[in-house]
Amino acid sequence: MDSDKDRISSRDPASEQSDPASEQSVHRRSAGSGDALTKTFASAPRNTGLRERAHLDRYLLLEKIGQGGMGVVYNAYDPQLDRRVALKLVLSANPDHASTQRLLREAQALARLSHPNVVSVHDAGVADEQVFVAMEFIEGQTLTQWREEERTLEERLAVLTSAGRGLAAAHAAGLLHRDFKPDNVMIGDYGRVC
Repeated sequence: MDSDKDRISSRDPASEQSDPASEQSVHRRSAGSGDALTKTFASAPRNTGLRERAHLDRYLLLEKIGQGGMGVVYNAYDPQLDRRVALKLVLSANPDHASTQRLLREAQALARLSHPNVVSVHDAGVADEQVFVAMEFIEGQTLTQWREEERTLEERLAVLTSAGRGLAAAHAAGLLHRDFKPDNVMIGDYGRVC
C-alpha cells in the first residue's frame, strides 16, 4: 500500500509521453547506474507549509530543506532541464527595484564563477515578486551535520581547507558571502565540499 510519501518506480524516460510536472512525477538519474527513476509525489511534504504541487516560475517545489537569514531553500524540480535543483528564495527586507537588481547581479556574478568548491548557479530571476536563485542540488549533508561524527584531524583539515578555497574563489571574483557558516557548507555524498 502506498503512503502519501514519495513512491519510486522504474520507468523508461524515452517512453514518457506526458509533462512530468503535470503528472506529479519527477525524473532523475541515479548516480552511476544510468537507470531512470521516477518519483511520484502525492503532495508536498506536510512539514513545509507548501500546498500540493506548489510552483515558482517553472520550478516544482518539492520540500523545504533549509532556512536562514538570507532566504529559504527548497529541493525543487526543473522540468525544462529534467533535474533537481536547490531553489533559494531570497528574503529581502526592502523588495524594491534597486535591491532586486542588486540581488540578481550577485547571482549573475556567482553564475560566472566556476570552482569545484562553489555551488553552480543555473538560473536566477523574479517570479511573483519573489527573487529566486536556482542552484546545483548537492546530495549530502551540511558541515554542521558532518561535524556531529568523530573525525580525524586530517579529515577536518581537508574539509575546512576545501570550504576555504571556495570562499577564497568567491572573494577573488569580487563576491562577498554574506552568510558563511557551517549550515551553508555542503559536503556531498562523494566527498565534494562546497
